[in-house]
Amino acid sequence: MKSNRPLYVLIVDDEDSFRKTLSATLLKGGLDVEECNSGEGALYALKQNRFDVIVLDFKMDGMSGLSVLQWMNEQKIETPVIMLSGAGSDNIAIEAIKFGAYDYIRKDLFDQQHFPIVVRGVHERYLYRREKERESYLDRGREKDVMSLQLLRDTSSFLSHQVNTVLADISTELVESESQITSSLQDNAKKLIEKTFLGVKQRLNLIAVMTKSLVDLSRLLYDQFQGTQDTQDAENVLRQQVKSLQESFKSSQ
Repeated sequence: MKSNRPLYVLIVDDEDSFRKTLSATLLKGGLDVEECNSGEGALYALKQNRFDVIVLDFKMDGMSGLSVLQWMNEQKIETPVIMLSGAGSDNIAIEAIKFGAYDYIRKDLFDQQHFPIVVRGVHERYLYRREKERESYLDRGREKDVMSLQLLRDTSSFLSHQVNTVLADISTELVESESQITSSLQDNAKKLIEKTFLGVKQRLNLIAVMTKSLVDLSRLLYDQFQGTQDTQDAENVLRQQVKSLQESFKSSQ
């Protein structure tokens, strides 16, 4: 969301007359300005305030503009920088861009009328880049979430298959054991054994239902996150799964 406040610009140049011209031009263009006449002064200003754009002279007595830019990189200050360079110093300005400067202006080609437009344009590019980086970060996070949900879905399906195989073997053994045991028992004992085996079978069936519900839930979450499942439909299915589990659990008590 864009702010309606004026852009706050830091101008760093040790040439007083040129710095004053830059400042007056931006103020006339509706921007707020702070000035300093050295690289050291720029570091102090950056520690005290947050700026929207920095206009930075490359060549200054003492700390150079490139050193300021390198310091900003080390401090992870992402404020966009417009580098000022002298005539014939295009290679130096290009080097500054490699260190993160957004643009550069040759002082001998300075266009006073369009300077506020250049500053606003640099800020717009900075905001655009930040938004793209944010979207890229969210996309990477979403991709990781999809991979995690896919792993959950595949793992639960595999485990469900293994559990169902074991349950099927146990059920077969129960039927055989029940038949062998009850064939030689009196009616009272036979009914007791049958009741016991029925309880075991019901619990095995409950395990099967719970396992299937977990698999369905993992698939539902994956499909919903992928956008292939309507949100309302997903909630309805999930509620039905929970209700089915509750009823199955109650019937086994």
